Amino acid sequence: MIEPTKSHWVRISHKWKHGKSSLEKANRNEHPEVRYPNGHTTHLQQIEATESKRTLGVWQSACGDETTQKDLLIQKIQTWGEKTSTKSLTKYEARTAIKQTIGRIIRYPLAATALSKSECIEVQKMMKKETIGKMGAVQTAPNAVVNAPSHLGGMGQASIYENQTIDHVVTMLQHLSEFFTVV
Repeated sequence: MIEPTKSHWVRISHKWKHGKSSLEKANRNEHPEVRYPNGHTTHLQQIEATESKRTLGVWQSACGDETTQKDLLIQKIQTWGEKTSTKSLTKYEARTAIKQTIGRIIRYPLAATALSKSECIEVQKMMKKETIGKMGAVQTAPNAVVNAPSHLGGMGQASIYENQTIDHVVTMLQHLSEFFTVV
C-alpha cells in the first residue's frame, strides 16, 4: 500500500530530434488514482522527470540528475563545519566527530546515488575544507594522505567516489545473492 501524500509519479517519455533523445514534459491530462483502504480515491501528483524529490532520505530525479543531492551534501558539510568551528576539539575528538557524524551523514546516501566523479570530487573538496584543519593538518595536504587509512599514517577520509562505488558493489552482491545459490 502506498501513501498518496508521500507518493508521486513520473512519465518517462523520450522524444528524438536530430538523433538526440530528450525527455518530454509531463502530460498534465493524465491523472492516475490510488484507492485508500476506506474506499476513497485520490489522484497521485505527477512531477517532471527532471524534478528531484526526497525519498527515504535521498534526493533523486527520474532522469538521474544528482545536483540536488550533491548540493545538499555540500550544505550539510558546511553546516557541520560552522557548528564545530565554535567548539575547541582535540585532534582525536575532531577525528572521532568527523568519522561518527558528518562522515556517516555523507556515507548514508551513497548506495542510492549515482554522483559523477566530478560531483564526488566537489563534495570531497568541501569535506576537506571543513575538516582537515580540525584534524591538525594543513589545507594543502595531499589527497593521498587525507584519504589513506589512519592505521597507515593517513587521515582516514576515504574518497567519496570510491565509497560510492564500494556501496554500489556491496548492494549488488547482497541483492544478487537472492537470485543465485552457491552449490
